[in-house]
Formats: sequence, structure tokens, C-alpha cells
Amino acid sequence: MHRKSLMVKRSILVFVAVMALGACRPAERIRTAVEAGGDPQTLVERIPLPYTQVRVQINGGTPGRLILAQTRAGVGQWIGSDGLRLWTRNGRIIATEGLRDDLLNTYPIDAPEPSGAQRPGASRVATHFFVRFGDPLNERIVEVTPGERFPPAPVVFGERVESLARYTESVHVPATGARWTNEYWFSAESGQVVITRQRLPGVPYDIRIEQLP
Repeated sequence: MHRKSLMVKRSILVFVAVMALGACRPAERIRTAVEAGGDPQTLVERIPLPYTQVRVQINGGTPGRLILAQTRAGVGQWIGSDGLRLWTRNGRIIATEGLRDDLLNTYPIDAPEPSGAQRPGASRVATHFFVRFGDPLNERIVEVTPGERFPPAPVVFGERVESLARYTESVHVPATGARWTNEYWFSAESGQVVITRQRLPGVPYDIRIEQLP
């Protein structure tokens, strides 16, 4: 009887030791994995951009979200989950993909403006663009004239409030006589465009873009 009791105790001790070793192994593995490093934040360089997502609303419809895929030479390419792509320069849409009739390119046809005057509203001189669409019948020469500038004021968007300045530009399509006004809200400190409301020439799209935090 005594011998059987010793065997039972020994079995219990062995079981406890095995359980203890088993409990240590995951901890050791975790510690080894952590010490090995390889954090994505250190492996991939953080892109120093002021924003990476925007909310886009077309003709007052349901807003969608676009992610900034890349920037090059001052042009940003934005991609949506539904396949919509927008290319922008200083907040102005210069090309699209995924609309009924896409804006293929926006070509400035005037002499280059002085350095720093390329941003919408930075110059008081009218600028002419040749806009090319998928349908050649919609190709147009567009005249863009800077409008008014407004001082910073509280603006509610994206469930937050920011003090933003605003400027407008008048757009004229000589071939059709069409006229409209685009609006841009921007940070007075950085000059970064945060909200735009603009219409594409040649197609009936009124587009609002808002920066997301």
C-alpha cells in the first residue's frame, strides 16, 4: 500500500513538472519571436504625408472612401474599393478612372506660371487647360480664373471642426458657354487643401472631397 502511494505521488510530481515545462515553452517562444524583431513599422518606412484617406461624394450620392496609393511629381493617385481612381494636383482633379466618361488628362496650354503660382488660387491670371475625355466629343478648352479669397473660419466636416481659409475659381468653357465655380478649403498655416467642391468639365459630375483624419 505504501509503495502504491509513493508511485501515485511520483506520477503526480512528473505530471506537474511536465505541465510546468509545457507552460514555459509558449512564453519562451513568444520572447524569442519578440526579440527577433521584424516589426512592420521599422521594416517599412513611414510615408511622410499630410493625409492618406479622403471621403468622396459625387452628385450628392453616398460618400465613398479613397486611399492614397502614391504621389509623384506633385500628383496623387487615389484608389477606391469599387475601382474608382482619381488623380489630383493641389486638390484639383486632373484625371479619373471608373466614371461613365473618364477625364483622361488635363493639359495646361498657357506659358508656365511663376514658381509657387501653380496652386489653385495662387495667381490672379486666367489659366487655360485642354481637357481630354474618353469620348472625344467631350474634349474642351477650359478657362479657369481665380476668384475670391476668404479668411479662416470654423468648418464642420468629418465629425470635427477646423479653422480653414477658402478660395474660389471661376470656370468657363468657351465652346459651350458653360460656367461654374469651384471651391477649395485649406489650412492657412500649411496651405494644404483639405476640402474641395469641384465640377468636371464636359461631364455632369459635381464632386466633393474631404480629408479624413
